[in-house]
Amino acid sequence: MVGKPLRLFSRLGLVAIIVSAVLLLTFLFVQTQAIDPQEHYKFHRIVGRIHELHAMLNQDMLKARHGYLRHYDPLTYELSELRQLYRGMQSIPKFIDAAGQAEVRKSVEKSRELLSQQEVLIEHFKSTNAVLKNSLRYFPMLATELVEKVLFRNDERGLLASLNYKLRDILIYNLTSNDELEQTIRAHMERLGQNDARYAPDIARADLDMLLAHGRTILRTKPQLDALTTELLSLPTLQRHDDLTRLYSTHYEQALQAANLYRLYLSLFVVVLLGCIAYVLMQLHQSAHALKAANAELTAEVTERQRTETELQQAKATAEAASRAKSEFLANMSHEIRTPMNGIIGMTGLTLDTELTPEQHDYVEMIKNSAEALLSILNDILDFSKIEAGKLALDPIDFALRDTLGTTLKTLALRAHQKGLELSYDVQPDVPDGLIGDVGRLRQILVNLVGNAIKFTAQGEVVVRVEETAQTEDEIWLRVAVTDTGIGIPEEKQRFILEPFTQADGSTTRQYGGTGLGLAITRQLVALMGGELCIASVVNRGSTFHFTARCGLQCQPQVGAEALALSQLHALPVLIVDDVATNRRILQAYLHHWHMHPTVVDSGQAALVAMEQAQEVGTPFPLVLLNARMPEMDGFALAERIKQTPSLAGATIMMLTSGQHPGDAARCREVGIAAYLTKPIMQSELWEAIVAVLNITASPVQDASHPPQPVVHDGQRHLCILLAEDNLVNQRLASHLLEKRGHTVVIVDNGQAALAALAQQAFDLVLMDVQMPVMDGFETTKTIRAAERETGTHLPIIALTAHAMKGDDEQCRGAGMDDYLTKPLKPDALYQAIARLVPYTADTHILTDEPFLSELRDLVAHTP
Repeated sequence: MVGKPLRLFSRLGLVAIIVSAVLLLTFLFVQTQAIDPQEHYKFHRIVGRIHELHAMLNQDMLKARHGYLRHYDPLTYELSELRQLYRGMQSIPKFIDAAGQAEVRKSVEKSRELLSQQEVLIEHFKSTNAVLKNSLRYFPMLATELVEKVLFRNDERGLLASLNYKLRDILIYNLTSNDELEQTIRAHMERLGQNDARYAPDIARADLDMLLAHGRTILRTKPQLDALTTELLSLPTLQRHDDLTRLYSTHYEQALQAANLYRLYLSLFVVVLLGCIAYVLMQLHQSAHALKAANAELTAEVTERQRTETELQQAKATAEAASRAKSEFLANMSHEIRTPMNGIIGMTGLTLDTELTPEQHDYVEMIKNSAEALLSILNDILDFSKIEAGKLALDPIDFALRDTLGTTLKTLALRAHQKGLELSYDVQPDVPDGLIGDVGRLRQILVNLVGNAIKFTAQGEVVVRVEETAQTEDEIWLRVAVTDTGIGIPEEKQRFILEPFTQADGSTTRQYGGTGLGLAITRQLVALMGGELCIASVVNRGSTFHFTARCGLQCQPQVGAEALALSQLHALPVLIVDDVATNRRILQAYLHHWHMHPTVVDSGQAALVAMEQAQEVGTPFPLVLLNARMPEMDGFALAERIKQTPSLAGATIMMLTSGQHPGDAARCREVGIAAYLTKPIMQSELWEAIVAVLNITASPVQDASHPPQPVVHDGQRHLCILLAEDNLVNQRLASHLLEKRGHTVVIVDNGQAALAALAQQAFDLVLMDVQMPVMDGFETTKTIRAAERETGTHLPIIALTAHAMKGDDEQCRGAGMDDYLTKPLKPDALYQAIARLVPYTADTHILTDEPFLSELRDLVAHTP
């Protein structure tokens, strides 16, 4: 156990080392490749080109100053290229670290600022130089024109000399920077301007004024242009560029040194890694020999495992065949046992309807009870076998929870009352009534648990409580608890009580009977419902079996009788008299739910006191609910006292009893009791009784999940029924049950005979046994349905089968049968099935058309 974690940690460590080595190798390789030669050469070319362009720009500017440059296009091209190159320098090589990139970017920004300043000065230089060039071009022209005008006049020799000197001085001044010459020119210009009036009559005064204006412009713009030229040449562009070059070179050298250092580390790491790989290869080579030996052992083990798997497959096939044989055996045994049981239970039922002596009636009743007990044992065994085989599935339908509990407990009430036990149920108000689930299996669970509680309880009560544990939008989880005051279960036996064929008392002298399958089946059914069955018990104090179940919620809430809480009953004072606390609490909850005002007491004497006090304060009780069996003063005695007291006699009295006794009904009429109900009392049953005795003009809404069961009325017409059954006992039983209701029965013993009978006459209904010789019920039904497809008619067919296995119902309906009854036949179930399929008021037979009979005759004729 310790070796596995160590091997796991060693493998994880090896994986971590390999991953770390790969990451380190990748890091070192990336660092050695940090300097991109292409980026370096590109940046270096840009730096060199910028230096070259700045030198060319200075040269072209001097040429432009002295007139050696015809136009300014070279300056424009050089400035444009410089701007593009500076923009390109924004992408600094990535091998320079962040701090170095920041310094280089800062230096580039300063150079760009100088370039912007240089562009502004050059534009100023262009405009100033243009003005100077214009004046220098027009000044000689104007001077020449004036010279030509005064050349042949002897009295104007002074003006001619002055113009020649002035032209000479201006041209020399443009090429040099001489302050004395500038002062001389200014003096000549002033003298020429002062004497211009003397020459006005002979020459154009405008020409002289223009000459003087150009001269003054030359004197003004020439210093400005020289100052601009000096400022442009003094800008530290080349110095900035040299600083940028040195800064970049410094960072490049640092990056290059770092890359070389990482190359050294990479070389050392590769050497170490190669050594490790060589060591690992040696270890692998040594492990190869051990692996070969292990491979040979593994091959032998695989061969052995394949042989074992083959044996397991064969065992599985054998087990599946045995399971199929078991299922077939169960189906056959169910049919073979239920067929005679059908005869025993049915015939004893018919015998009990005849005139018998009391002794004969007891004997026949014991036969019927013994047969039903045997059938119950058979059902338990079949259910347990189906659960073991995994063939038991739930059939969810809509149902009303409270009515289901009430009707289920009603079937057990007689057993409880015979033992003097109180049987009741309590559903919490917040539990919804309209649910979706397998109501049949829920009843089976309750019958098992409540039946056991009654069996093992000698005195006291058995209470079923239902509460909600969780709820979603479409599902609810219920907790159902069955509590008794019986003998209890020892703690050491509670672990085994849910096992099959196990009881708390397994001795040969045990007092209580049973197969020990009930709780085992119940636990499996609860598990199918998504819940769990648990036990809490104390010896000689009682037990609580509680289970959880998951049910669906109906889309539309159930409309129960309690939904009709009319205004007449609102705040109605009601007195509850019962010596059992559980019954008082349940009745009080019912009345509170209907917005009445109940008062509870535990004895007859306390009830009289409460009624007198209520009469005195002016709020008498119009309704009194009495328990029939109470100590000291029972319900009948209390009712007589109430009716004998004039001030109390106006109260309506309802009697609640745990069991009917001879003469109770007559005594109720004598005393003046309005209603007589048997416990456990259903909530809807109590409501209907209260509405009836108080003459409230309202009728409860029929629960949609419990449609009214069809009842055979005396006025129902007599039917012509075909009975297809091969067993003589079952023939006689079914025919007697049908003939008792006035029906005509034609009996055949196989499917082919049934087809022949149908071809000869019309029938209202067919009772079809599933297993028959010659032609079984399924094939016969399919033949009938095939004939109906040609004619458009439909003959009701009810399947009769002794099978009770999963899928029988689906198989019957899949063959075309309309309903499904299991043997032993129950008269009520048979009559209700017939009533559902055949209308009460029909006046003619369903099948009277000749085309159907002809089609069926053809099918019979071609049937071998």
